[in-house]
Amino acid sequence: MLLCLIWLINCNFMFNWDKLLVFIYKNYFYLIQHTPKRFIGNNCGKYNIRLREKSILKLNNNRGYGPDLIRRFSTNKLSSKDKKEFELSSYQKNALLGIILGDGCLERGKESWNTRLRVEQLYPNQEKFVRNMHSLLTPMVNMSPGILTRKDKRTGLITKSMYFWTMRMPCLNYYFDLFYQDKIKIIPKNIGELLTPVGLAYWIMGDGIYINGRGVVLCTDSYIKEDVELLVEVLSKQFGLSCTLHQRKANQFRIYILKGSVDNLSKIVLPFLIPSMKYKIGL
Repeated sequence: MLLCLIWLINCNFMFNWDKLLVFIYKNYFYLIQHTPKRFIGNNCGKYNIRLREKSILKLNNNRGYGPDLIRRFSTNKLSSKDKKEFELSSYQKNALLGIILGDGCLERGKESWNTRLRVEQLYPNQEKFVRNMHSLLTPMVNMSPGILTRKDKRTGLITKSMYFWTMRMPCLNYYFDLFYQDKIKIIPKNIGELLTPVGLAYWIMGDGIYINGRGVVLCTDSYIKEDVELLVEVLSKQFGLSCTLHQRKANQFRIYILKGSVDNLSKIVLPFLIPSMKYKIGL
């Protein structure tokens, strides 16, 4: 029966092996559950499926983007028990806060679901930073970083970004409740108690821009003015940094860490910056 199914699939795809591999990948778990064990053995669930051809995953859609990097998905996921018992280390907690303050996006869906983190940064400029975060969040991640290619319909400009997301983890629910209200990202009122030098370093690596002669800009465009003002207060009082708030567009505000505070900022975050990201503070 299984051999007949494979033969029919092969005929349907006219020996197009790329499409066949995609079909097998998408239906892998169904085949495992509905195929007698005497045909597949007892350890099949332990194997990894690896789609190696770039052409397999160049899936364009009407939004004008799709993965074009070899991606590897493992079936070796944490069990429900492992997920419940998993705890973040102190360093992971501090870094995660900075990642979320920047471009890190928490996704939950229903309240009964656990939360996952999606990370996306410009490629190839931020590739090493993405891989650093990917390594940091192991074993919550079971995919390799992929690449998205987007084309602006108005200008025709093509950009690439590198991304990954974690599994849905109970330990991330706390951060979703902390940073999201009615599915809108906010700054928690106790951010001053939570933000550490490690978190500040990851925030700058993700969202910081160094402007020669002016200082460091933190792109806080997505937050309301009151939240940005709270961040300015924390940076000033807790870290001793001279900061100002600038309005970029209507309802878009950014934080400027002034030139005179860049040396102090460097002393705080430099031990936690990866080498490729030192340019974010002018080094």
